[in-house]
Amino acid sequence: MDGSELTVWGVWEWVQGEIRCSQDLAKQLGLENEFCPLAQWWERVPPLEQAQVQQVWQAWLAGERLDLQVGHGWVLPSGGWRRLWVYGQGWQGQKLGWVLDVTALLAPGGMERDELQTVLDAFPGTVSWIGQDLRYLGVNHQLAHSLNLPVTAFPGQEVGFLSPNPVFNEFVRGVFADPDRYLQRELELQVPVGDGNHKTFLVMAQKYQQGSAAVFVGVDITERRRVEAQLRHSEDRFRRLIEELQVGLQLWGAQGEHVLSNRAALEILGMERGRLDQIGLYDRGWNVIDEQGQPLSSADLPVARVLADGQSVRNLVLGVYRQRYQDRVWLLVTAEPQVDEQGQVVQVICTFSDITERRRVEQALRESRERYALAVAGANDGLWDWDLSANEMYFSNRWQEMLGYREGEISPNPDEWIDRIHPEDRDRVRNELSAHLTGLTPHFESEHRVVHRDGRYHWMLCRGLAVRDTDGQVYRMAGSQTDITRRKQTESQLRYDATHDSLTDLANRALFLECLEKALRCHYFSRQDGVNFAVLFLDLDRFKIVNDSLGHMSGDRLLVAIAQQLRRCLRSGDVLARFGGDEFAILLNGVTSALDATLIAEQIHGAFKEPFPLGADGLEVFTSASVGLVLGPGHYLRPEEVLRDVDAAMHEAKLRGKACTVVFDHAMYTQALRLLQVETDLRRAIEREELCVFYQPIVSLLTGALTGFEALVRWRHPQWGLVSPGEFIPLAEETGLILSLGRWVLHQACDQMRRWQRTLPGTDQLSISVNLSGRQLLQPHLLEQVGEILTDTSLDPQFLRLEITESVLGDYDEAVTILKKLKDLGVDSCIDDFGTGHSSLSRLHRFPIDRLKIDQSFVSQVEHDRESGEIIRTIMSLAQSLHMDVTAEGVETRAQRQLLQSLDCQYAQGFLFSRPLPSAEMEALIQHLPHW
Repeated sequence: MDGSELTVWGVWEWVQGEIRCSQDLAKQLGLENEFCPLAQWWERVPPLEQAQVQQVWQAWLAGERLDLQVGHGWVLPSGGWRRLWVYGQGWQGQKLGWVLDVTALLAPGGMERDELQTVLDAFPGTVSWIGQDLRYLGVNHQLAHSLNLPVTAFPGQEVGFLSPNPVFNEFVRGVFADPDRYLQRELELQVPVGDGNHKTFLVMAQKYQQGSAAVFVGVDITERRRVEAQLRHSEDRFRRLIEELQVGLQLWGAQGEHVLSNRAALEILGMERGRLDQIGLYDRGWNVIDEQGQPLSSADLPVARVLADGQSVRNLVLGVYRQRYQDRVWLLVTAEPQVDEQGQVVQVICTFSDITERRRVEQALRESRERYALAVAGANDGLWDWDLSANEMYFSNRWQEMLGYREGEISPNPDEWIDRIHPEDRDRVRNELSAHLTGLTPHFESEHRVVHRDGRYHWMLCRGLAVRDTDGQVYRMAGSQTDITRRKQTESQLRYDATHDSLTDLANRALFLECLEKALRCHYFSRQDGVNFAVLFLDLDRFKIVNDSLGHMSGDRLLVAIAQQLRRCLRSGDVLARFGGDEFAILLNGVTSALDATLIAEQIHGAFKEPFPLGADGLEVFTSASVGLVLGPGHYLRPEEVLRDVDAAMHEAKLRGKACTVVFDHAMYTQALRLLQVETDLRRAIEREELCVFYQPIVSLLTGALTGFEALVRWRHPQWGLVSPGEFIPLAEETGLILSLGRWVLHQACDQMRRWQRTLPGTDQLSISVNLSGRQLLQPHLLEQVGEILTDTSLDPQFLRLEITESVLGDYDEAVTILKKLKDLGVDSCIDDFGTGHSSLSRLHRFPIDRLKIDQSFVSQVEHDRESGEIIRTIMSLAQSLHMDVTAEGVETRAQRQLLQSLDCQYAQGFLFSRPLPSAEMEALIQHLPHW
């Protein structure tokens, strides 16, 4: 293409969200086919111009502009660049336009004047081109004609030589004052036309010839602005009309997006416009049901149906749940499609009204009709009609058959009915009849028992309605009788199932609490002092072993056998319940002392001395129970308080060795509260910096020199002072806090050791020993944690020793794997408290262990107990054969030290050398180069 030509490339049409170009235009634009989505169009526009071009297009497509006029660059697939002018307008419901290549206006030297004059005379608007000296270079015929001058009158004249317009003149100066050589600008200019009127022009400026000249194009937009103003006025009136409607009105887009909702719609739905804009039509948050109460998916909503098939939906009843009010509103909904010229649905108008109150009235009417229908259907059961003036009753044949009688065997006396009612129900039925006859109840309805001819009682549902005269006096009452015995039996069974354990047929927790509450209430009303009842709480010992080894079916058989045995130990009036799992509770009513209750508890323990059979194959198991006991009523007001304390007593029985009974006292409650407070405060101890690490020296028994330290965590509580590790470490193990606590201690110890190595002479070869709990050792990310801590503190792995207890070695395979990986990391391991656990000596050599630690219970007795000395001698012999070092802990006397030395024990720690000290005191000790 010749770069000096200024040509129309071709025409285009807006079709279903895409620009469909003529073949010539598609070819010139370098498009692959005639259809070009807007997103593809933006890709060809230079990035700096994309935002402005998108804004103009979107405003025109949305109807905010009557026509489209925008100039921008265009990048060809070959890498070339052109300057385009895109024009578009609406015509008979269609959007059409054309594209002009105006690159020639920007090229150096431009084109020949005659050629440029011919092209710009064909432009649908006024055009002038002006030099940077603010003089006309030329105008097209439209501009010259509007001023009644020939085009030849303009070249060389200053801008505004006929009628200076300060706004336009300033606009021209601003264009040339801008250093951008390809500047584009727009100005909306008001031009007076006489009689106080004016016209509005959109003036667009485009520099060319390296900024030495500029083209100014003026388009008369007076009519467009007038139409836009009328449109805005019309829209305002339309919106006000919509807002005043008492019916909900909404407008939804073709993609299910929310367009408009009037005030009534927002109030009925209990939603805000912003929320509707956010969720749209297809959000799962819509909670809508149909008339039958069935939930509707978003695709079944009226608007969605219209968008799917283009058919109207009229007078559909829906129930919409309103999140704001936590209720459901019933709506009568109509949805109508709005289509374009191609018949495609572009919008949906949805109107709805609130019919919640009408539905309520209709429901009440249906219920009234149902009652009437029940009375009529009652003819299949037993009908009765009572003439109150004669005091006679009519009993239908079916009524008499229901009680085992034939027609005529029951006289028409009302007492024939009343006298057959169960004595426990009779007075109630009379009161219900009286309440209806006196007008206190709208209808008579009663469930009671009536005796059958065979002597058994049947449950009956009796309904009736009184008829009054003009004075309001009852003169007649009619109704029906239905046999509901089977329903009552079902309800009774359901109540029983809800309050009993399905496996053992014992009372469940809910029923037990109900009985316990009744016992407390009886004491409250009787106001008797002393013991009135007792509660036992049993937990089976080692029940998990039965489940794990023999299976859950055998475990269930054991529970059933235990329940049967417990029943034999109790008296009439006592309540036995299963609380789930292997827990049982017993309410002993009528006990007057702790001795009475403990005697029954001893009988229960005696029953557990015999084996329990688990099936026809002869399998038997022994088990025992830990029992907690609470005497009542005491200070208790609620059954939950009793269960709290009896559970605490049962756990105390577990701690005392199991298979025993513990009577609750207040100290247990205090201890439970203490443990709860300890757990609560321990969770915050690290962040409050209440925890600290003490260090105890480990000494060589051969040289007396310091070889390292053991890190021991301490807790300085702000109220309780120094809390014993024996109190909070087991609790940390149980709650899982030991993981975060152990990580903190390990980091503190490694960091302190590395700082001493850097700052204190003679410490560069000392090691630090840190205890590792079983939960820490078996956690998945232990190796990563140890590696990170060593890296973070810069401590060489050879100076870290992790101490684990014997019990951890029970999980043999996993423990071996982890210890080997720690060994590969360069970290030594030590078995702490050796000799007190249950590790297998035959497997000990398989563990990558470097050191054994003799428990202080053996060291403390070594002077007086020959057996302790032999144990230590055995441990030393074992360690020597496995090439392991041995450390004795708890060394307090010189005699103990000498004896350990005689047994060739290499290392020791204890009060003889030093107590555990804070880091500052230990640092002072190290500086004196201790030697023991």
